[in-house]
Amino acid sequence: MVKVLTRHVPAVTWALLIAVALLMPGDPLQEAGGWFDLPQWLELLVDKLGHWLGPWADKLVHFSLFLVLALLVRRSFYGTGSDSEGAVKALAVTLPYIVVLEVAQIWIPGRGWETLDLVAGFAGALVAMLLFQVNRQDRIVS
Repeated sequence: MVKVLTRHVPAVTWALLIAVALLMPGDPLQEAGGWFDLPQWLELLVDKLGHWLGPWADKLVHFSLFLVLALLVRRSFYGTGSDSEGAVKALAVTLPYIVVLEVAQIWIPGRGWETLDLVAGFAGALVAMLLFQVNRQDRIVS
């Protein structure tokens, strides 16, 4: 029983970190005197990336956060059925979570619903399933 629960710890931990990041009021990376101070080099990097990616920087963050979450959730279901069952279970957990977090942002000051954030999160989750499968196929072949 403990072994079954512990394999979900990384995914649950990452999911909680995402919730904290997405449900805090405002944007800590854009507000002076936000929740935390970034090292100067990291502030410069975030500023340059934000300038380079423009409005897509936020979508890349959503894509990345949920790609990692979906990989962790998929890994936690590894060995609990066929490959397709594991992918379905992982998506059944991850996709509704993305929707819940996006809807919850409607009531958070400085946040709001963005359909493209939802699309980026879904895309990250779907790409994660593909990456997991490709990695699995590489291990079977070699």
